[in-house]
Amino acid sequence: MKERENSKPNVIEQINENFRKLAPEEPVTVEWLAQQVGVDRKSLYRWAQSNEGFSDMLESFYALQRHPPFEPDLEIDNPVQEMLLTILIMEARDEIAKQN
Repeated sequence: MKERENSKPNVIEQINENFRKLAPEEPVTVEWLAQQVGVDRKSLYRWAQSNEGFSDMLESFYALQRHPPFEPDLEIDNPVQEMLLTILIMEARDEIAKQN
């Protein structure tokens, strides 16, 4: 369990690193996007550690960043990735709120 707890939040940093590569002058972070939809950093990392569905979603998003289905277009990719990840965070937020 300890390994899972330490490895899952790492995917957040990997996603952030890819955002920095896409837009080094104005990088977006997972934490910032989460904050924009009312999810604080502590909750984000707790979900990444303990909620299998959310951590799987982060892993899938990271895989999509590494292997985009279309020819890369940095001007379009960054805003689309930001929007997609924001929607996924909102969906997780709402689903987790239903469970509590």
